Amino acid sequence: MTKNIVEKIEPIFEQKIWAGNNLHTLYPQSSIKCQLGEVKLLSPYQCYDDKYLINGIIPIVKLIDAESPLSIQLHPNYSEWWYIVKCKKNASVKVGVKKKYLNKFCEKCFNNIGIDKVLNTLTVKEGDVIKVYPGTIHSIGGGILICEVSLWENITYRIDDFNRIDYSGNTRELHLDKAFGNVNKEILQYKKYEARKDTQVILNENGLSITFINISYPGKKVNLNKKAYIIILDGIGEIINNEKSCKIRKGDSFFICSENNLIYVIGKIKCIIIKAL
Repeated sequence: MTKNIVEKIEPIFEQKIWAGNNLHTLYPQSSIKCQLGEVKLLSPYQCYDDKYLINGIIPIVKLIDAESPLSIQLHPNYSEWWYIVKCKKNASVKVGVKKKYLNKFCEKCFNNIGIDKVLNTLTVKEGDVIKVYPGTIHSIGGGILICEVSLWENITYRIDDFNRIDYSGNTRELHLDKAFGNVNKEILQYKKYEARKDTQVILNENGLSITFINISYPGKKVNLNKKAYIIILDGIGEIINNEKSCKIRKGDSFFICSENNLIYVIGKIKCIIIKAL
């Protein structure tokens, strides 16, 4: 019988021109000392062996620290889920074309009417979850620390980057023809889940479930069986494996493989658990 596995996944750090300073405190070991904008907590780059596959998939999980808004963009081939870890008061995201513009939406409409009038603006608060469907135009607003989850490698078509200059002194490439050729014009472009204090299952597809769990009182524990990924969004706790414990804290991520149902999580934490249905 295969032994139980509790394996910490080492993060990958990326500098971004729109970044704030939240992630520097969380990851002092990073060699990036300015504008640490993105931390990959889970991806095929970190989990490249077949043992990590769950129903043939290795999800992609990132922490994104947006001090200023990200570009207006879309992903033609996959959905993504945003968990609002932290945000400033009245912070907002833009997601989806307003219903009255859907049928006639095009590049000319976008340019003539303006982003603020064409796209939906959603005010967010800590703990909110938003599912963004494929082809939906979106932008994460400034003052938001977000955990982004997707099941596939992303293709990004950028529509507007506000004429920002990158680290090489150039404006970043736009992909207008591809973007406007892949706009989601369906009524269902996104779904928002209001913040809750308890467990919230937001995905059951492709043979996987994504669950946001708040372990907030003594004595509560979450049992893990078979294969799973756990991403710690806030707090501190422990993973117990056959009476051995592993300390966990905000920003950690783990791959877990349990053959005897003796792995469980305790503590005062908020976390994401990804596992097979």
